[in-house]
Amino acid sequence: MSKNKKSSIGKNAAILGLAGIIVKIFGAIYRIPMTALIKDVGIGYFQSAYPIYEIMLAISTAGLPVAVSTIVSREIAKENYLNSKKTFKVAFWFMAFLGTLLALLLWIFAKPLVNFLGNPGSYYSMLALIPAMVFSPPLAAMRGYYQGLELMTSTAISQIIVQGTRVATGLYLCYLLIPYGLEASAGGASAGAGIGAFLGVMFMLLVHKKHKREIGDSLNTNKDNVMNSKGILNELIKIAIPISIGAAILPIMDTIDIRLVMKGLLKAGFSLEEANLRFGWLKGMAQTLISLPQVIGIALGVSMIPVVSKLFTLKKDEQLVKKVSSINRITLFIAFPAMFGLFSLSEPIIRLLYGSTGAEAIEGTARILRILSLSVPALMLINVNTSILQAVVKEKIPVINLVIGGIFKIILTYVLTQRPEVNVYGAAIGTVVSFTITALLDIYYVKKEIGLKMAYKTFISVISSALMGGIAYMVWKALNARLSSNIATLVAVMVGAIIYVSILFVTKTVTKRDLEEIRE
Repeated sequence: MSKNKKSSIGKNAAILGLAGIIVKIFGAIYRIPMTALIKDVGIGYFQSAYPIYEIMLAISTAGLPVAVSTIVSREIAKENYLNSKKTFKVAFWFMAFLGTLLALLLWIFAKPLVNFLGNPGSYYSMLALIPAMVFSPPLAAMRGYYQGLELMTSTAISQIIVQGTRVATGLYLCYLLIPYGLEASAGGASAGAGIGAFLGVMFMLLVHKKHKREIGDSLNTNKDNVMNSKGILNELIKIAIPISIGAAILPIMDTIDIRLVMKGLLKAGFSLEEANLRFGWLKGMAQTLISLPQVIGIALGVSMIPVVSKLFTLKKDEQLVKKVSSINRITLFIAFPAMFGLFSLSEPIIRLLYGSTGAEAIEGTARILRILSLSVPALMLINVNTSILQAVVKEKIPVINLVIGGIFKIILTYVLTQRPEVNVYGAAIGTVVSFTITALLDIYYVKKEIGLKMAYKTFISVISSALMGGIAYMVWKALNARLSSNIATLVAVMVGAIIYVSILFVTKTVTKRDLEEIRE
């Protein structure tokens, strides 16, 4: 591979990575103004509809774009340009059909599904997601095609368009429908996803029209090895199924979790509205904040796949062990301060972001956040080590590990949420235990299949993080008496970050070589 080609791959990865981070940040901050509009009860309605939608989305969009990209890039390498174009057409129309079919099923079964989940107030939110189910699969097919052509900019722009539109229109409709009640307003927030997906499809169709001639008709086409449509479809499905199964596990677990939490809280003596309110604290507010550090874990994991895959293929075992150990260490350097920061400043952070929800919601969400913060290192390690295991062709292992962790989650949530003194906090405890077990299993298999060396300096980061969290809390406590809580929180976060980074460099826990590893 030429130097220019390598540069192109690095540029493409940076483009997609930046777009992914922007999209994640949009998704995380989306909940803040929405919570101010519909409070924790409305967030509960909004959040309850998403796991079913995400399962369908995983089935239809997780594996097929990867399959499209794989086949298109392979056929272009063989100069079979006609096959690459046929792959796009087959995938586009198949995914359009699949999206329409799943949308129809969602429309038919929306009422039974929300009743099954124990939250009938989320009915409008689920109905509002039907248009997104229609447009998201064909959009994913187009993204997969352009990724196969190594034209990543269009894909990145479409992701930002979809998420930006979703946030803007969702918030507008949420506000517009407030006079009609929280259920309708939550449905308006959900409707933004469909509008965003529609505009994403329109954008990609314009891109395709503009580039169609230069990426297809102007190229010499090898007509000797033309694949038929049935053969292309069979190959797409064959590649996509394992990836889709893996992607569907977490949404399935989330769906089970909704039912268990709602039913458990009702058995604990809470009314339906009280149960939904507490569910909103858990899923709509606290869990959203836990997803922010996860963005870094996902980015690190995705960036590691080509590096690990190359070293594994070339059998450079020593370099592979060094690289895998380094990325796990760097992950923990980031994860531990995030954990201690969220733990020690949980109430000030919730007050800063969701101050309009009331004292009970702030206190309840802060307690949940303190518990969930303990899962941050495990969650980030799962993201990184899942990618590593996939890169060494052990993609089934992280799926099995997720299922094992999910079983513990189901058992703990079922048992604990029914206890009035534990209630919704039991679901958070189940999440921490589940992710911890999954992360430990992933680490075990990475060590077994590749090798893993964790330096003693990793434990220095734990001590540094704990010290940072304690100092940040004391700074907040001191300033809160003189300034507003929000200003005190922001200052405490900045002071904590400066202290943590300073300790790492003074103790040489992080070196120049570690920074080079991150760049690489």
